[in-house]
Amino acid sequence: IKTSKKYLNNRGQALVEFALVLPLLFLLVFGIIEYGRYLFLKNTATNGARQGARQAAVTPTPWNSAKRAAIYSAATSIYHGSTPWTVAINPDPPTETGQEVRVTVSRNFDSVVPNFIPIPTTISASAVMRFE
Repeated sequence: IKTSKKYLNNRGQALVEFALVLPLLFLLVFGIIEYGRYLFLKNTATNGARQGARQAAVTPTPWNSAKRAAIYSAATSIYHGSTPWTVAINPDPPTETGQEVRVTVSRNFDSVVPNFIPIPTTISASAVMRFE
């Protein structure tokens, strides 16, 4: 088969163009994956804060360590990853009926490509419910 020199030159040009575009393509794909992970964990934190706030709102007084452990368990039971969640209850304990109880759930976000994609390093969500 006879090939022309023009065809051989185009093949080398396509290889160079592919080598130039490939890093951008990888950055785009990994950026989409990282942003998806971030949104998943943000949604998980929101659901955990809501469950923890509900548990705190219906837990009768006086509070003890077992009741606090139940609130922490409810707030962190949604997702069990390698990084632990931090749970904060404010006020701890609530003192009167109708008082707002805020539960905040947070953790560090460990990005795979932290230097290239500006994603926040802390994921945090809070929920407020009235103490019953």
